[in-house]
Amino acid sequence: MVDDVQENRTILSQMLKELGSHVLEAENGQEALMILLENPMDLVFMDIRMPIMDGFETIKILRTDPRFVDKRPICIAISASPLRQQIQPLLDAGFEDFLAKPFRFEAIYQCLNRFLKVQFEYVENLPQENSTKSPFSLAIENLKLDNSLYQRLRDAAELNDLTELENLLLELRQGRVEYQQLADYFQQQLADYNIDEIITMLEQIQHA
Repeated sequence: MVDDVQENRTILSQMLKELGSHVLEAENGQEALMILLENPMDLVFMDIRMPIMDGFETIKILRTDPRFVDKRPICIAISASPLRQQIQPLLDAGFEDFLAKPFRFEAIYQCLNRFLKVQFEYVENLPQENSTKSPFSLAIENLKLDNSLYQRLRDAAELNDLTELENLLLELRQGRVEYQQLADYFQQQLADYNIDEIITMLEQIQHA
């Protein structure tokens, strides 16, 4: 995982580790090359814009430097939801595919399955008869958020801005009891880096 932003590395690394992957991290392309010489990897997720050495320069070295002739990993570019016309230059540069931000488990599954032939088995967690109820027991259809707060929550979640999400949850806790319950639920998802669930929940909440 190569990205100069610590939060991005933490989120994607955690997702990969939950799938049983062995993950090493680097802050830029130069550091990534040094790691790959000593620790060949099957697949690398690499940000495009980084200081010292960006993704384009790094992929060029990986594809042309004889030191990597037997150590060339599959490389997936990381980009903030690129437009269709922006994807082709990534492929032309030597990347096999791209992963858009914010990171989604489904997209990661697809990458691992397509390039590494990894298969995942879905196991549904059925509620147990004596299990403890979720602290978030509020009827979602009865919840309504201020449009400004809703939009800021949505933007922060889609951008994986964990710091902003934390601040907004503090603001949410200043409201009614049901807002506090929602904030507690989101905090649990945030602790598990489950941004998808936060976005899914927000999509069901009324706002005006």
